[in-house]
Amino acid sequence: MSAGWPEPTGDPAADAIVSGLDGADALSPGDEVEAYRTALDALSRLLEEQPRLPGTP
Repeated sequence: MSAGWPEPTGDPAADAIVSGLDGADALSPGDEVEAYRTALDALSRLLEEQPRLPGTP
């Protein structure tokens, strides 16, 4: 990922999920879609556990 992207969320768990997408653009199209699907599923579970990310109203 480019330096400064993504911006840190202030939540280490969310940051770890998003940083897992580093290099996803180098994957085959199917694997790239699966990487994003996996990240979205993980973020959805995280939001169920804590409705708001730190620093958000």
